[in-house]
Amino acid sequence: IRVNAAIRKGIAVAGTEAEAADWLSCFGSEVRPAGQLATREIPTLVFGGLGHLRYSTCLLVELAADREAARAWLADLAPEIAYGDTRGASEATVLGLSTTALVKLGLDRNDMETFPLPFQHGSTVPWRASALGDTGRNDPKTWAWGKPDRPIDAILVLYGKDQKTLTALARKRRKAAKDGGHAVVRELKLATLPEKKEEPTGVRVREPFGFADGISQPRIRGAGRVREAGDIHEVEPGEFVIGYPDNLGYLPSSPSVAAASDPQDILPALGADPFAQRPRFAPPPANARRDLGQNGSFLVVRQLEQDRDGFEAFLQEAAAKLSASGRAPDIGDIDLAEWIGAKMVGRWKDGSSLVRNPGGAAKRSPPDNDFLWNEDPTGARCPLGSHIRRVNPRDTFEPGSAAQLAISNRHRILRVGRPYGPDSAGRQGLLFMCLNTDIDRQFGFVQQTWALAPSFHGLEAEVDPFVGESDKRGCFTIPTEDGPVRIQGLKDFVTVKGSAYFFLPGRRAVRYLSASPAAEPAMDETATG
Repeated sequence: IRVNAAIRKGIAVAGTEAEAADWLSCFGSEVRPAGQLATREIPTLVFGGLGHLRYSTCLLVELAADREAARAWLADLAPEIAYGDTRGASEATVLGLSTTALVKLGLDRNDMETFPLPFQHGSTVPWRASALGDTGRNDPKTWAWGKPDRPIDAILVLYGKDQKTLTALARKRRKAAKDGGHAVVRELKLATLPEKKEEPTGVRVREPFGFADGISQPRIRGAGRVREAGDIHEVEPGEFVIGYPDNLGYLPSSPSVAAASDPQDILPALGADPFAQRPRFAPPPANARRDLGQNGSFLVVRQLEQDRDGFEAFLQEAAAKLSASGRAPDIGDIDLAEWIGAKMVGRWKDGSSLVRNPGGAAKRSPPDNDFLWNEDPTGARCPLGSHIRRVNPRDTFEPGSAAQLAISNRHRILRVGRPYGPDSAGRQGLLFMCLNTDIDRQFGFVQQTWALAPSFHGLEAEVDPFVGESDKRGCFTIPTEDGPVRIQGLKDFVTVKGSAYFFLPGRRAVRYLSASPAAEPAMDETATG
């Protein structure tokens, strides 16, 4: 009876979630392990690209400068933001906030300095744009949105089970923005995904060049179905969600606010050790900063316009030149232009890999992704400079090495984008979106160190066939039994039309950002009475 009374009293006066969890542990229940996801607090994109909601559109928003108007907009939006696994839902709303939005919502300079530097800088500052290949025709000054002199405050990605649901949701959000004095500066209507019956192999998305997309994805431990031991694509939650251990057992840095800025105690204390022995009853210091980032993530968004006609014309031209040179390899009935395109990507159009299907697209059950490069260490099947080999080297630098695979997995990104178009002018492409907790180590590293590296895996003056400017590509080398074939004259098949970095807040962070600072702390009288 005494223990029961002590526990009840302790829970009643607990000031933080951690303290309440400590008291509850006295009942014999187990505290959530450090790596177990608080699913209902985490933005839904962490759990997949919402392929079951086939209709989607993207709204880019500029918030009013008035702080209360910005908070009112967020408070109105908050109940619609999707968290956790939304399979079975008829719609979903995803929110991303840029640095300018966070300032308009009330974060001060000290708060903003707790965010990672890449997020603070954004993607348009010259030194970062240059590192990402955003120069020349991809220069941020030429973009359709996200230019240096007019940043985007927020992104809303809306999803619906059918066009009617999506149209109603988008109309509501546009009206709410207008009524609140904000502006939807651009809307990008995303392509409708095919039904499963239209793709019997299970491939749900094809990007504008015609290749199956969304195949090579990491799997977050605890965020999906249980996989067999030794899954080469499994990574720890902390690689994509703030507040959880990453692949090395460390916690990603998390943005925070001063304790005095959170009088309602909406946010947890910063720095709580998830590995500490429980129970513990030492309260956090009264002046401890509050964790704004917990259960959130960072979203990289890039609008990539793709020249499908130009790509197809280039493949035909390259095939004709190769045939005329007398160096065309013996590839049987496979179309030579199709073969060159597959070599550049690293897969056939149906998604089957060149590593395991060098003689042509798989007849059954494509796509395949559970392979390592030790099956093709020299690039005889899948060229060393192919797109999929660059953006996910796996064990390519040391074939068969578990340590090398672990290093590669430290740079994985979770892609959640969708194609768009073609519009009335024939423009089409990919709204590239990816999640990561460390923009530099993950997205930035993949783009700069792997995709744009001219000496990747010993190559000379070659970069990714689809990334950066054509004048930096040189050529593309395809190994054959009769020696290397070099494809010259690569063109700009992909053009960057806009880009920005966004913070995807967890549920508690949204509550905090939308709350009025003058509000009194919310007390549960039934708990304290």
